[in-house]
Amino acid sequence: MRRKILAALVCAAAVAAVAASGASAAGPTECNNVYSNTTFKGGLVVNEGDFCVLDHVTVNGGLTVNGGTSFNFAVLLVANSRINGGWSMTGDVFTFDPFCGNNINGGLNVHDVEELGFFAMSFGELNADCAGGRINGGASFTNVNSAGVELDGYLVNGGVTFANDTGFNELEATTVHGSASCDAFSNVQNDNSGPGNNANSYTGTNNGCPA
Repeated sequence: MRRKILAALVCAAAVAAVAASGASAAGPTECNNVYSNTTFKGGLVVNEGDFCVLDHVTVNGGLTVNGGTSFNFAVLLVANSRINGGWSMTGDVFTFDPFCGNNINGGLNVHDVEELGFFAMSFGELNADCAGGRINGGASFTNVNSAGVELDGYLVNGGVTFANDTGFNELEATTVHGSASCDAFSNVQNDNSGPGNNANSYTGTNNGCPA
């Protein structure tokens, strides 16, 4: 069902997007629409009350998500996109589908987030044909209150941290070129239920994260 919702939104992007077919667009810095096959210069900001969908989009200048409160939260979906300049997320956010196939240059920092969706906040979900991607600059999930946080099928250059996260948290099929830390409260697991080899690998020190 969630994949059908994504397909409908991507179709709508043909009308709503500022530009299509890989054209560049200066565009607004605030993302409150559905965008596909376009490039943004100067970064994107998602504020409380915004509805932001990015599919096959390049963002130069970073993606900053400032979710609001549970009464005026941000809605976010990012798939098959390239984020140059890092991706940070805080506040109340509703995600209705996994973040599939994204490449992030500049790190991923998810902190002090209240995730309001019915599902985990998933970066990749190989069990649902949702590809992982690459994160250059490390990935950090701190003080995330949700059904769970998942990092699945990613190559991470720069380390991984899970700290003080509620829910059912998972780290699967991920290669970490750096150190990793998963605290006991976050109880990060690898359920090994997906296709193929779901083992994680680390080139640096691993403190509490699953193999």
